[in-house]
Amino acid sequence: MTTMSLDSSASSLDEVAGTPQGGGDETGLQCSIDQLLGRLAQEQARRKQLEDELQALRRSQKQITTESLDPIGAKREELLQLTRERDELRDWLQRGVSECRRVADEALQLKSDLDEKTQRCKLLETAKEELQEKIDMVQLQLADSQSQLEKLKQKERLLEACAGEHALSEQKLWNLMNRGKNSMKHL
Repeated sequence: MTTMSLDSSASSLDEVAGTPQGGGDETGLQCSIDQLLGRLAQEQARRKQLEDELQALRRSQKQITTESLDPIGAKREELLQLTRERDELRDWLQRGVSECRRVADEALQLKSDLDEKTQRCKLLETAKEELQEKIDMVQLQLADSQSQLEKLKQKERLLEACAGEHALSEQKLWNLMNRGKNSMKHL
């Protein structure tokens, strides 16, 4: 039977866990999780194999001499060590999964906030454009009204000037008529 040393299995686990996958994106995290789950499955298979071997050793214990008890103790110790490693790996994997979920939830919340703020900006931009159109229209109406008001003032001044000339003409006419009456009286 061939077994890996505990140091080599721990270092290979560290290599799998420390290998960046895709710059930390969700696909890379999933790949890393899949690798860790594969490693856990291998360790479980190895543990099962060792447990099966231990059971076989127990069944044949009556036939084994006292000198053969040492390998059983070593297997038992190896099994305990593998069980501890498996438990540590499971805890580490669970923490990693929890952290991935937290980061994914946070990323979704940030994306939702960004989408909401982008939508608000678009609405504000639309409102700004509508207000600018109204301002432009009011400015055109104001310019048109000022132009019409200026024309009306010019007409009013012209009418006042005409009315003044008409009043002078009437006054002159009255003066001429009065002179004409006075001259007629003197004759």
